Amino acid sequence: MIVKLPAILPGDLDLADINQQLRLHKIELDWSSVISAPESQLTVLLAGVDQVEDADWLISGDIAENIATDLINFFKKQKSKYKKPTSPKKSLVQDEHPTVWRLNKLLETKFIPASSDGKLFAEEFIPGENVVTAETPKILESQIPNASKIRDELEQAVLADLLGPAGGEEEEVDEDNVSDRYLVGLLAPQIRHKGAQTLEKETLREVDCQQPELMDELAVVGKGTAEEGTTEVSIPPAESMFPSSFGMTFCVSSAAKALQITSGWGQYKRGKSTNITKKDDTPKIVWKRQQIREKSPSIPLIAGEIAQWIVHPDYPQVYVQGKIRQQSNGGWIVSLFLINGQKEPAKLRDEAWLFQPELSVTSADTQHPDIFLKRHQPRNLGKLDPVIYAEEKAMAMLYRKQVEFAIGHGVSIHAETAQNTTERAIKLSTSIVPVYEVPKTSPPQADEIPELAGLVLDMQELGTTATADFPTKLNPLITAYTTWIWQQTQRISHPKN
Repeated sequence: MIVKLPAILPGDLDLADINQQLRLHKIELDWSSVISAPESQLTVLLAGVDQVEDADWLISGDIAENIATDLINFFKKQKSKYKKPTSPKKSLVQDEHPTVWRLNKLLETKFIPASSDGKLFAEEFIPGENVVTAETPKILESQIPNASKIRDELEQAVLADLLGPAGGEEEEVDEDNVSDRYLVGLLAPQIRHKGAQTLEKETLREVDCQQPELMDELAVVGKGTAEEGTTEVSIPPAESMFPSSFGMTFCVSSAAKALQITSGWGQYKRGKSTNITKKDDTPKIVWKRQQIREKSPSIPLIAGEIAQWIVHPDYPQVYVQGKIRQQSNGGWIVSLFLINGQKEPAKLRDEAWLFQPELSVTSADTQHPDIFLKRHQPRNLGKLDPVIYAEEKAMAMLYRKQVEFAIGHGVSIHAETAQNTTERAIKLSTSIVPVYEVPKTSPPQADEIPELAGLVLDMQELGTTATADFPTKLNPLITAYTTWIWQQTQRISHPKN
């Protein structure tokens, strides 16, 4: 929400209340009408506000030059006033936590212990005065996020910026086009406007001229599989930078009877804002988001085409369709696609686009949710070239515990596995931006394996090592064993009298 400040502060406003909302990032300040801002009033309005951390909420719209100068001078004085004093006490946070850079932001919104009885009170954080020392109770330490949590927050911020919705499911986007705001997770209308299609084809031609290798056929000629369909290398890729559909193919247990699909997207339409106003206080026209998310009726597992399921009655051209095939062992192979079959209008084109699309599938029987099985070996290894056969067998051995439940078509797939097993899943869902947690790998140290003492891995030292000395530096285990054998030999050859 934008709060328009009066010509002369404070006017009719409660500056202390405005300050509290500003620090919680609930409001933005419109300075366009302000002609006088006494320092005493700025002290109340901007107490505890950081000109960097709170910059996005501090100023909205235009500001008079003299008021801007007053604000700059105000923050300079505050910075000088609260310069961190020298103290013999060391900061506990600085000594024990690598995330000290987030301390100021943390203390502005958290509670600080007030007495020994454990009661807390809200206290304004003043840089340099509220110093966390060894006497500070441990409760404050537990409020400081660790590096893993900060990384997770950064990951979510990046995803929100690229995919959205950054402002929540009912966000408002104050930009010309939503398709310029979010860069991934877009399903274009199947019938594009003529001007847009021409522009897209010209762009594709430029890409093809610059990178002809993009047109290379990547498929391997050979017999197709039931999961992947027949391989066709004679069909060129579709000339489209923006797909109109995505989907998945997966295996289902023979014991399953029916599926249930959940699908949705973010629908953006132009409308009057409830939070953003123009300079004349009238609502601004923005892109307003509506969350579409619906569940399908139960879909019986019967071989053949899956009838089109219209996700939402207001958008009859957006639907899910697919195909069910039965395997020789009685199981099922299912393909599902979310399709944006809308026609793009000449104006307000983003209203026909699907943003943040999603597609997921579960069992229709809640008593038997773990119906999704891992994919089997797609090819008959015995008929392959011996070299390829050996490689396939090696890969199968190496990744024997890595289970693949589905193939994504134009999108990645995330599988939610059942409890106490990794070979069955209870839910499959699309993932626009796939995430994989790489396990930490740390080489063992000598304190863990004493025999590694003396092992040299420093490349600078090894680069100046004589060839004869390599076994000593690189094979401490062999050296120790050789030494032991030599000692035993000497003991046998020269026994004590």
